[in-house]
Amino acid sequence: MLKHWARRLTVVTFSGLLGFSLLTALPAHATLGDVLNRLPSNYVVKVAEFGMGTQSCRLATTTVRCAHWWLPSGQSDDQIRPGMDTDAFMVEREVLVIRAGLARRVPAFEYTQIGDLANVECRVDGGPVCIISQ
Repeated sequence: MLKHWARRLTVVTFSGLLGFSLLTALPAHATLGDVLNRLPSNYVVKVAEFGMGTQSCRLATTTVRCAHWWLPSGQSDDQIRPGMDTDAFMVEREVLVIRAGLARRVPAFEYTQIGDLANVECRVDGGPVCIISQ
């Protein structure tokens, strides 16, 4: 968690004095790694935080230690835990993931890593699709 705040440490000057502020330069609507599940309840979506917990999260090229939670239909990760810093999400079925205009079919049970400023919306659009915007 500390590394996330360190990345957002901004330098502020007051009358020529140099000071530091822990205020973030994020837009008011942005939080750390947000995921919104608009898929029907027959699609199981999970969100994960890396480096904590005792579970394993399988990414495309590696497996990492994580804690993960089921994300119910119609909810966002911040409803599980306010201010949650989601590092990845997955759907227990194959899903089309669109990031920066590029589409990739992600196999069932494979987590997709997201950045701190990412917003993800999973929904049905001819099939399950998760769109990552930053």
